Amino acid sequence: MYRRYRKYRSELQIFKDILEALASSRNGTMFKTRIMYAANLNTDSLSFYLNKLMDSGLITKKENGSKQAYTITNKGYSVLYLIDLLRDIMAKNVMDVNKIKLISDITELNNEAVDGYDIHGPILKKGKTGIIHIFDLLIQGKYSYVINFVEKTNIDFKVTWFLLSLIDTGFLRGILVTKDSVPKIISYKFGSITIYVLGVQDLDPQEIYRGLKAITFEEDNLQ
Repeated sequence: MYRRYRKYRSELQIFKDILEALASSRNGTMFKTRIMYAANLNTDSLSFYLNKLMDSGLITKKENGSKQAYTITNKGYSVLYLIDLLRDIMAKNVMDVNKIKLISDITELNNEAVDGYDIHGPILKKGKTGIIHIFDLLIQGKYSYVINFVEKTNIDFKVTWFLLSLIDTGFLRGILVTKDSVPKIISYKFGSITIYVLGVQDLDPQEIYRGLKAITFEEDNLQ
């Protein structure tokens, strides 16, 4: 009898697969059957993992007639991001390995500038939900900006979880710095919250610092 080979997955990987499936769906919600196929689980195993995720506050369940719909929570988005961050660090991802040096170099460049802002980091900020959020840098001047360095892959998803972090912590402005073949600044407006994606060709502190200054200078002179 032919048996399909299934690669062993840890519990953490299965949790991640379920959370990723929900995060990539419309409104972060999926029916149970779709989650089962997306996460490659049988019915019994899926029920076990969904219950554990609900007990942890990472997802919620809503009955819709005979169907059950599950939605990822803000806490679920944060946990998914932390899992990805840990995976990148363990894989010696270039962005995360160099992150501490980048933060130090950018802070030093700002200290040497005549019109330097107050830039420091990394910072931990407890949100309204009780979740602790990690930001790589905080710029304080006329306006406050929180900054994270991220990989370009799945940038739309990263903008989403960054938005949730800003909502939870009360910050109105955020900047995601990523490596891009073409330097550019893209802005996203979500009500009173603005998120900038700063694309830089190289992870060069001076190039990043110039981009950050360009964003803050433009905003400072809008009003």
